[in-house]
Amino acid sequence: MVIKVVPEQDHLKELREVLHEGSNKQVYSNGPIINYFNKQFKLLDIVSIRYPASLNESLIDPLLGMTPLSWGVSSYRKEKIQKMNLKQVTMDFKILIGKKQ
Repeated sequence: MVIKVVPEQDHLKELREVLHEGSNKQVYSNGPIINYFNKQFKLLDIVSIRYPASLNESLIDPLLGMTPLSWGVSSYRKEKIQKMNLKQVTMDFKILIGKKQ
């Protein structure tokens, strides 16, 4: 059995909108990842999970540090996020469950 978790379109959308404003990375699609999974495995189930995650000021820097959304982004855009006083971000995932064909 194989379990793969992939981000959905709205995952961390509050960060994506600022960090990638005006670029082709502002909109995300997991279509290629799901298509590849379907070629490699027999899909048994898909579970969607979406919820708001509460934030406080001390969590912004660790969040920016762990997400690939911030990799290679200018310091200006990261500072913009830090000054926004975000109280929550959207968590949005799809869990793919499959088995070898």
